[in-house]
Amino acid sequence: MTLYQFKMLDEMKQIEVVWDSILLAKRSDDQYDYELYQIDSFYAEVRYRINERPVNGLKTFANPDLLIPYLNQIDISKLKS
Repeated sequence: MTLYQFKMLDEMKQIEVVWDSILLAKRSDDQYDYELYQIDSFYAEVRYRINERPVNGLKTFANPDLLIPYLNQIDISKLKS
């Protein structure tokens, strides 16, 4: 699946695709918990308010520079080549 194909899906289908993908890392800040997933050749970052589970935001990207906040947590053995 390409990033373009993913963005053409409705929101519920996007979330299903994310849940079926590879969880690479988690992080938190003062307000949110984040989970980083790999979907084929791009990434999805799911955002939740701390201590709440409804998805509060979904960001997709292919730019590896946006992985910087996760670099110390990503297990490269999980990455698809």
